[in-house]
Amino acid sequence: MNEIMKAQKNEITQNKILEYLDSFGLATQLTDKEKKQFMEVAVAFQLNPFKREIYCIPYKTKNGRKLSIITGYEVYLKRAERSGKLAGWKVWTEGSLKDNTLKACIEIRRKDWEQPLYHEVYFSEYAQKTYNQKTGKYELNSMWASKPFTMIKKVAIAQGFRLAFPDELSGMPYTADELPDEMTTQKAQKPEIVDIQEVEEVEEAKEEPKTHNYKFLQEMQKIKKEVGEDIYYEVLSSYGFKKSSEITDRKTQVKVYTELKRLAETLKEAKNEVKEEQKQEPTEEQKRVAAKLKEVFGGEEIKE
Repeated sequence: MNEIMKAQKNEITQNKILEYLDSFGLATQLTDKEKKQFMEVAVAFQLNPFKREIYCIPYKTKNGRKLSIITGYEVYLKRAERSGKLAGWKVWTEGSLKDNTLKACIEIRRKDWEQPLYHEVYFSEYAQKTYNQKTGKYELNSMWASKPFTMIKKVAIAQGFRLAFPDELSGMPYTADELPDEMTTQKAQKPEIVDIQEVEEVEEAKEEPKTHNYKFLQEMQKIKKEVGEDIYYEVLSSYGFKKSSEITDRKTQVKVYTELKRLAETLKEAKNEVKEEQKQEPTEEQKRVAAKLKEVFGGEEIKE
């Protein structure tokens, strides 16, 4: 009886997805069609958005607005482990960045297969780049530039497990590492290095003690770290701005900051709820997945 009640409590329903959209300030940012699309995918695959198993990002194209629905690659590992058919796997890299031959290779063994599945992906095909207005060139984004081996291995893991477990993972959303940059970040709608510019704007304001924007820009930088870049720029966009330095009217500054602060508090509450859930004793499946990831990535923190 306790197991049944626990399963019902953890079941992903449309109401739970709506709660997530409201909590993270996305309910007003998505169209009814987009919300329905996101809910149907999350419910169909029983993916929990509060645990970052699934999330969505609207983006613009020449043919209009579209929605990216993205999952974390750890979900693939959990589903494969849960199938009872996974006999083991390993991932490694070969080649070099210098001569553009870097690739990640993965081998997955199933209990019902005589031969393992082997798959490889090349860094040159999947590395995500961002346009830098100052240099006029496309450059690797921060994650792919700082952790090239880790990022390409993540792509190999996602693709390899989809190939090895089609029944369990067919139709599952892709990971962010496999998608073009413009489909995984709203900042990419127009080539722009926002973070660098905003830091410079704060410094410029610092040099002008009389400006009333300096304190506001400082606080906005702090709140951006609390809510995350996606939500931060979504809120700015909803008010018709691309960066905080464009907001010079005091009333508008108060409105924008108040909304972001409310979202930050909501996020904090949601994270506390997740932490409470995570305090529960992990299952054997979760322990095995965590141990394997630590072995593969050397214990470093991997962010989606």
